[in-house]
Amino acid sequence: MRPGDTGHRPPMQPQGATSPGVHCAKLSGLEKRAGAARSATTVRIAIVGPFFFPQLDGVEKVMLNHARHLVRRGHEVHVVTSFLRYPTGRFERVPAREEMEGFTIHRLPVRVAKPNWRFAYLNNGGLVIQGLVATLRRIGPDVLHAHQIAAPAWAFGAAWYAWTRRRRFFYSPHYHPDMQPGQEGQYRLLHGLNALPIGIARRIFHLTRVDHAPFLAEYPKARPDRLAVLPNGVDPPRDLPRPVRPPEEAVFLFVGRVDEHRKGFDLLRTAFARLRRPGWRLDVIGRISDATRASLAAEFGDAVRVLGLVDEGSLEAAYAEADVFVMPSRYEGFGMPFIEAMRYGVPAIGTAIGGVPEVVPEGTGLLIPLNDVDALTAAMRRLGESPAERAAMGTAGKAWSARFLWEEIVAGLEQDYRTA
Repeated sequence: MRPGDTGHRPPMQPQGATSPGVHCAKLSGLEKRAGAARSATTVRIAIVGPFFFPQLDGVEKVMLNHARHLVRRGHEVHVVTSFLRYPTGRFERVPAREEMEGFTIHRLPVRVAKPNWRFAYLNNGGLVIQGLVATLRRIGPDVLHAHQIAAPAWAFGAAWYAWTRRRRFFYSPHYHPDMQPGQEGQYRLLHGLNALPIGIARRIFHLTRVDHAPFLAEYPKARPDRLAVLPNGVDPPRDLPRPVRPPEEAVFLFVGRVDEHRKGFDLLRTAFARLRRPGWRLDVIGRISDATRASLAAEFGDAVRVLGLVDEGSLEAAYAEADVFVMPSRYEGFGMPFIEAMRYGVPAIGTAIGGVPEVVPEGTGLLIPLNDVDALTAAMRRLGESPAERAAMGTAGKAWSARFLWEEIVAGLEQDYRTA
């Protein structure tokens, strides 16, 4: 399970690339001279994590936006990642090094264990990363920021480099699995590898405040004064028209991995079947299996419009066209699509779990109890039948979403990089 899937394909293409066979090539003399001539205000930053472009789910979008906005603020940015594709497989036709939007991507080969290995979750992102410390040594970053997605080897390697070179280290432990019976060994290894990143991090970032208490309970040696909130962000809304519909019509929108149990689409499907009426439509964006797509078509016909994975422009247009955004997740650390929808004045319906109550405050939408289909049905009926209430919540949500613009979030992150 992973936080945040916005359901759209990567919006950009790389600007240039080296040969796929060149791994961690040494910097040229020109690059060395350019590095030596950096402005005194420029910081060389390495963002480290197991997955990145061309895959852009929640965490990868965070890394991308940190990189692009730090570049716009005048810094030199390197993203150190792998060739892996989540949850399994790898990208075969991407280069080991490429330039994109002013920053450099370095992809490293990794070794993974067999899928049935008893510590399989720690396999996510690779167990052995070939050349991580050597690549960081060639980059020579002033600041390192590791993003962990239950792949502690990446954060440990980055922290080791920062510790031995006395560099500033920052840590975003986005997610790791709940311990199940028989997984005590996996947890001991996870905690052991996390000890160094947690111990030396200048800041440990969580998406919302709700994560702080359980994190300190699990890692009692972590310093509370080093915990901070670094939320996900959004770009400003595009200049797109909002729909004007008769009061008996409404469009609901879901964005996320449709077949993933955590996202709660099964609950939404049941609720919409109960509410089905002329003029109401459900739009579905995100990864979806052929079987689920076919069953939705058979059950709902034109009342459910499955768009699947879409480009960024189509996603923005879908937000602008919707009347109500619905994502009844069973867990969300943040829930980026809520904020993405609010930018366009769309009220949200979510579950009162994880970080969602901090993202969808009172007045911007409705929150329901976990796994409560009756409450979900009632919330959808309430907003579907009340254009006036939708408009009031949409106005409040649009004002709230302005707090989450990437430009402002990265400005605060930059300040931490300099002073923490």
